[in-house]
This record gives sequence, C-alpha cells and structure tokens, in this order.
Amino acid sequence: KDPITWMASMCRHSYEARWRHYPQHCPNLVPNKYDKGPKGQTPTQKTMKVKVKFATQHIGKEPIPDKKNRTFVEYDSLVELWNVWYGDWYDVVEFPRLMVRFEDLMFHAEDTVTQVCECGGGTMRSWFRYVEDSAK
Repeated sequence: KDPITWMASMCRHSYEARWRHYPQHCPNLVPNKYDKGPKGQTPTQKTMKVKVKFATQHIGKEPIPDKKNRTFVEYDSLVELWNVWYGDWYDVVEFPRLMVRFEDLMFHAEDTVTQVCECGGGTMRSWFRYVEDSAK
C-alpha cells in the first residue's frame, strides 16, 4: 500500500505495532493533546514512537530478544517503520523482484495482472475474472 493508506489501515488494525493512538488523531505522526499525558508522549518528543514485536531474532546490529525471546524494534514513527520495512524489500539486489501496489490490484486488476504476466515472460489468458468475495 502507499504510505498514507497503509498508516490509516494500521490505525484500524495495528497487528504487532504498538504506539499510543486514538481514533481522534490517527495516524498520529506528531503528538497533540490526545497523545500527551502520564502514559503518553512527553512534550519534548517530536514524533510518536512505534514499537513492533517480531517473532524471530535478528542478526547483526538488530535488537536482542528480551527474556521471553520476543524481539521488539523501536521506530521513531509510522513513517520510519514504513520506510524501513519497504526499503528492505526495495534495496534487495541479489535477485530480481517485482513490487505491485495493492491499490493497483484493487482498482486496475486486469491491466496490472496483464503487465505482471508480461514482465515475467508470460501472457494473459483471454478471460479475466475478478473475485470480490473474502478468502476466509
């Protein structure tokens, strides 16, 4: 997803990302009156820090798991989390990759799938069926 749509969706379902946020102010990139308080940000913090719990231990300069073997990584904001997460995919050079925006699949499915097929050396079938039902 594009960063703005992704951040708004994180407000609705944050998965393992943890930060102080409220419906009145989310995505909250900088603290305001809803974010400040005894358990929130201090007036000196410029961004809303985000912690993400990862299930695996990282190697190198990545964080060390806590006593329960959970790995928490802290980011300065949702923007930094998005940049690091998608930047890791973008910076891969060891193998070819194709990045497709979710929005393009939603709003231009047939054109997008046709381009993906052509990129991989294939061709689209003569028929295309867009399934709108939930996979669950």
